[in-house]
Amino acid sequence: MGILYRTRNRSEADVRIKHGCTSTLCWLLSVYAPFKMLEPVLMVIQPHDNETVPQVSYFMTVEQKQFVCEVILPGNSPLRSARGRSFGKKSIAKRSAAFEACILLRKGKHLDSNFLPTYHKQLPAMRNALLALNLKKTNAYDMRLKPDVWESNWGYVPERLYLTTIALATSEGLRRPHTPLAMLTRTRLPSIPPFLLHLDAGLTSDVVCVSLATCIEVDSPSLAKLTSFTSRIFQDVFAKEYEMDESKMSYWLAPLLVDCSISVEDRYPTKLVNWELLNFVQDHDQLEWTIDSPDASLADKFLVDRFDGGKRYFSVKVVPELKALDRVPSDAAPHRYMNNILDYTVSLYAKSRARATWRDDQPVILAEKVLHRRNWLDEITEKEKVMKYKSYVCPEPLRISAVSGTHPRSRWETDPCPSFPRV
Repeated sequence: MGILYRTRNRSEADVRIKHGCTSTLCWLLSVYAPFKMLEPVLMVIQPHDNETVPQVSYFMTVEQKQFVCEVILPGNSPLRSARGRSFGKKSIAKRSAAFEACILLRKGKHLDSNFLPTYHKQLPAMRNALLALNLKKTNAYDMRLKPDVWESNWGYVPERLYLTTIALATSEGLRRPHTPLAMLTRTRLPSIPPFLLHLDAGLTSDVVCVSLATCIEVDSPSLAKLTSFTSRIFQDVFAKEYEMDESKMSYWLAPLLVDCSISVEDRYPTKLVNWELLNFVQDHDQLEWTIDSPDASLADKFLVDRFDGGKRYFSVKVVPELKALDRVPSDAAPHRYMNNILDYTVSLYAKSRARATWRDDQPVILAEKVLHRRNWLDEITEKEKVMKYKSYVCPEPLRISAVSGTHPRSRWETDPCPSFPRV
């Protein structure tokens, strides 16, 4: 027995002397926490059940004013327990118990010369069969990320499209008029069962999808109109801009006529599409507003914040008794800036707000703020039920979306649309 080389402190030397340690490996064990050496043993121990996590327990006792620690290993380990020597410090006593466990495991040939387990954890037989793997590929397999229908006939500009209508089963209680929406795909979609949407104010409605059997022949101008409308929907409703390459698009969106009759065996599905609104959206990125625009032109429009796409409104009417620099009414939804109505409308940061200039004589619009919901399949929360929707905004800082339409038969309700990508 002797002292090896040099020690960091007296306690470490005491551990080695009391255990009769005369090797460099024992010196490393005594210095670098031997209980760390027990971790590889736990990793290969198979628990009795899948819910149990193997772990080591340490129990400390006092004998003659000295601390003595006993380490308890899991019941199915090759060593059940080990008792360390007595020391004046708990940390040293704990290290002594772990040190003793490592020595006993080494003597029992459960640890090799590097103090690593000599046995390995066995995985369940034929586990690859459960994961659709073969014997050569043990860590990866083909995963289906999306249905094959979205990539069918993909890679070229289509000449015919199949139309699927998306409509609400009931419109009772909705605050705004609405019309069905159409999705046009390269191949016919299978039958989709009705599913429930949770709308604002706690209202619910089933969505009915009808896949028409007859396809629509589309030429280059018609496809350009559908592409323009689809792009505008994503920009105005979702504040997302995508590269609209018609050869790489899987589907297109289109508005339908208000009172159209939908049937699976309809032989002329092209008559269901509101081509007038498609033409209007293609020719107008947005509806222009000037100080000379009549107040009636600002009613029943879909407004989008130019600087924050997450803020969207449905206009109700112009409020002639309010001015742009008036204080924000108390019943308006809260906003970061509340100095006046014009300040309430602009969502720029401080430096940009200081540089921006707006007309003080523009009208004030009573509007409903669109609730920022992405998943309409979940029930509306209690917090969302008590949120304020009423807003007072000015038209100049906002963009009037072209999908608002210009006449009654073109009015298209965008409320159900945010549920579409999630569905």
